[in-house]
Amino acid sequence: MPDIGGTYSRVHNWANDEASSIGIESTRMDEEDDSIATALNNRLMIDGNNSPGANIDWGGFKITNLADPTGAQHAATQNYVQNYVSTTYLAKAGGTMSGAIAMGTSKITGLGDAAADADALNRQTGDGRYMLQTTFPNITGNVTATQAEINKLDGATVTTAELNYLDGATGVSGTGNTVRNTSPSISGISLSGTSDIDGTITGGATLNTNNASVAEPGYRGTPFNSQSDNYTFVLSDAGKMIPQTGASKTLTIPANASVAFPIGTIIQIYATAPSCTLAITSDTLVWVQGGAYSTGSRTIAQHSVVTIQKYNATQWILYGQGIS
Repeated sequence: MPDIGGTYSRVHNWANDEASSIGIESTRMDEEDDSIATALNNRLMIDGNNSPGANIDWGGFKITNLADPTGAQHAATQNYVQNYVSTTYLAKAGGTMSGAIAMGTSKITGLGDAAADADALNRQTGDGRYMLQTTFPNITGNVTATQAEINKLDGATVTTAELNYLDGATGVSGTGNTVRNTSPSISGISLSGTSDIDGTITGGATLNTNNASVAEPGYRGTPFNSQSDNYTFVLSDAGKMIPQTGASKTLTIPANASVAFPIGTIIQIYATAPSCTLAITSDTLVWVQGGAYSTGSRTIAQHSVVTIQKYNATQWILYGQGIS
């Protein structure tokens, strides 16, 4: 029973042998049985005990009733593929991600304008204008800043249009590296450092007086920091008056090494009680007396007002009345 292209044929025909007076011979029987065995060995077993020796052409027919795959080299059903794709990949039509995507150094291109708070920003809406409009407090008017400071808004060279977003108006002017807008008014913002600000501060805004520089905007009056016991000056005492209400108490100027007041710092002292002592830790206190001077700790008489001012890193000068 040779297998030629999937068609079986007999090796011998017993009826023809009889007609030809050929008896039953063992060799002819073996040939016939061997051909049957060869044909069977070239066929797949339904119990899966053998494997194909070459690719199988299904001739346009389907493999039906196939189980879902459990291994990498298993054939996949249509249902398995559809479920895998829908739960593993994001459709081009849209969907919801279940994890983060690490873009590496690649870009997201063709991104539309943001319409909601959680939308990604493209460069057009995220270059400083959109963020200024949604995150800044109400800022209007005469804001003065250097070109470099304004450039920090979006990391690029500032444009007139970008500056106009500060108060929603046009009319930017300035000279050199200073750019300013018109109608001074700043509200709801804390100003600190060495910023050059012209105009009024309203709406609960605060002005930093923490003495980063003696050239900062300061108090219009002289705030009090009353003490009734021994007391050592701190940075926030700069520009203030220290009324000493306790008798026989000591006010101490700390060493520059421990509290580095800026050169030029001024502090006033009002001795409301008798025997107020002004001492200095390790630096020099110089009492200037109109043509003469002396150094060291001093006593301030009751109801006297004196002033101390830092002259250099390790020297303060003292002047006023009631000093001994």
